[in-house]
This record gives sequence, structure tokens and C-alpha cells, in this order.
Amino acid sequence: MGALKGFQFVAFVTDASEAWAHLEHSVRRRTFGSNDSNVVDLIAGPEAGTSRESPVELIAEQGDTLIFRTDAMPNGDFVTVILTILSPTAGELTGTDGTNWLRAIVRIEQMPDSHHDH
Repeated sequence: MGALKGFQFVAFVTDASEAWAHLEHSVRRRTFGSNDSNVVDLIAGPEAGTSRESPVELIAEQGDTLIFRTDAMPNGDFVTVILTILSPTAGELTGTDGTNWLRAIVRIEQMPDSHHDH
């Protein structure tokens, strides 16, 4: 996970499946560490104002797309996240547990310490 150390972005959920509809309009800041974890700050939506550390596993980096798994949900369920970096400051994100899904626009606040040319 060292490849993503220092990467930080804010995701604004714009759409979600029916089961995750309560997450629409939620906002989360995610900051990646070097020890297979990331810190999630819940800025708006369910559990706003809280922060927690969660495990993360980088599955693939393909061009401008990162695919990782993390326990993004408050109940600890793991989700697969597909993040496409559109520019050094913007991206699109899709998260799914295999049944439910959400989509978000992303504001990139800091590229990884080992900055990739996206």
C-alpha cells in the first residue's frame, strides 16, 4: 500500500442503489497511510463528524484507475472501490459490495507521496 501513502481525496456521493440511498449526499475524506490502512473522516451524512481508521488493500492500478477494497461501511462490510482519476484535482468513484453500489465525484486534495503521472 506504500504506493498510495499520502493520497487524500474527498468523495461526494451523488447516486446510490436503494439499499444505500441513505448515503446519497454524504461526504467523506479518505487519507491513505503506509501501513495498509486509511483514515476516513465523515464530513456529511450518516455519522458526520466522526473519524475512523480502516484497512485497505490495493487490488490494481490500471492507467488512471485505482481499484481497492476497504471496510468503507460503518458496519464493517467490505466494499470494492473503483476510482478513476480524471485530472490532478478530480475523479469519479464507484463503490460496491457486489449487490449494492454508490457513485461519487471526487476532489483530489493530495496525490500519493510516490506521485504517479495521472
